Amino acid sequence: MSVAGAWDGVGDAGRVGARWLAGGACAGLLGAILGCSVSVSTPPQPVSATPEPLSSKGTTPADGGTSGPRVGEELALNVPLLDGSLWGIQEASPSELGRWCILIGSASDPEFSSSLDVVGAAADGVGLVIVLIDEGRDDAERIRIPGAEVGWDPEGVVPLQLGVSAFPAVVIVDSKGTVEWSASPASAADLEERWRALQEPSSAE
Repeated sequence: MSVAGAWDGVGDAGRVGARWLAGGACAGLLGAILGCSVSVSTPPQPVSATPEPLSSKGTTPADGGTSGPRVGEELALNVPLLDGSLWGIQEASPSELGRWCILIGSASDPEFSSSLDVVGAAADGVGLVIVLIDEGRDDAERIRIPGAEVGWDPEGVVPLQLGVSAFPAVVIVDSKGTVEWSASPASAADLEERWRALQEPSSAE
């Protein structure tokens, strides 16, 4: 017989144990629910500050046009030469030369090599500046065109100044540094046609 309010060892112990088990089950279920609802966020990956290397082929804009300086634009250009000095167009323009042709590209590009063959035939009154964007300077040192200024620009400073992103790139300026013609990318065929026109006596006015 049990007395109301008195401890019934077996019965009360069973009921207390049941409550503990029920409470533990509820706590486990709650933890499972919360664990499923908490999303684990992945920390953002750091963005590399290293710029992508310039392509030796390049691309043309979506409209089919070419990038680079516009005809009539006056340039302020500095080219790092092999000897460590700078060739500046503003300093070089007041000279006996009526025009400057600036050719930029990579020695590994066959179109650039073909363009070099074109400008190798001197045009009267036209100065030549050749800029290689290769990492190694050996190719730049192998260029042997009489009277040509040879630049080595692995950092891509000259393309940035001119706003060109496709190679080879060609810019022809007059004695004041004003753009007469530019193409990026330029084909050797187009350059040859322009070069022949420059070789005509009437072009050196």
